[in-house]
Amino acid sequence: MRNEFNHCMYVLDERGEITHTNHMRVQEVKGRLQLGIVRPMDDARIRELQNAIRSMTQLSRDIWDFMGVLQKYLAGRPRSPRAAVPVPKS
Repeated sequence: MRNEFNHCMYVLDERGEITHTNHMRVQEVKGRLQLGIVRPMDDARIRELQNAIRSMTQLSRDIWDFMGVLQKYLAGRPRSPRAAVPVPKS
């Protein structure tokens, strides 16, 4: 999704509102080269974006929750001595 909105041209109407996106990716369709895919910026697309944002927000929160658990786990572990790394001879 990030690439789609970072690498597209936005089609505007006479009021300056985004009506479509034209994804700037060359692809082969039925043996012919095609530049991008045009998708409308309609209610369904807005809902798709909102759902993706909600999912990414939840994923971010889950990762931050896990980081706290991991930090506590690692803080309670005894440290093991690191293996010596051989120094290359010149």
